[in-house]
Amino acid sequence: MPVTQMAPPNASPGSSKRFSRPDAPREIGTAGRSIDTHRAGVSLVLGISGAVTYGCLSLLAALRYPHVYAPWKNDTLSLLGNTRLNPQGAIFYLVGCAVAGLFSMAFFLSLGDWARSGTKVQELLVRLVQALGVIGGFALFMNAIFPESNL
Repeated sequence: MPVTQMAPPNASPGSSKRFSRPDAPREIGTAGRSIDTHRAGVSLVLGISGAVTYGCLSLLAALRYPHVYAPWKNDTLSLLGNTRLNPQGAIFYLVGCAVAGLFSMAFFLSLGDWARSGTKVQELLVRLVQALGVIGGFALFMNAIFPESNL
């Protein structure tokens, strides 16, 4: 995997075109193609933000659950968003689902640069992952719009 690096301090100016400015984004790529690491960082931040948001707000909802919440005893996560069973904590879970769903959709859409960095089969697989990820993020978002208590 080629990586553009900074020139060593003792290199003369213009000695190699491989080296970039210290403040320029580094590029990582395969097969002679490159990926902007700044955009890769955005993908990373979106993915982690979605997971942390969902986890933290689900934990807040579980802490406000009026009974002992025990996933190992058939308590599903969707019970946390049920306004009848969890009147004080359901809003946390529903907001967590909505925000995490939006982050998830943005994360999968931001993977487009990865599709252009590989072979045709890899590009096809990344596009498939993007489509399925956006569908999953949309489903998570819709869980907040239509919670279990609306059934």
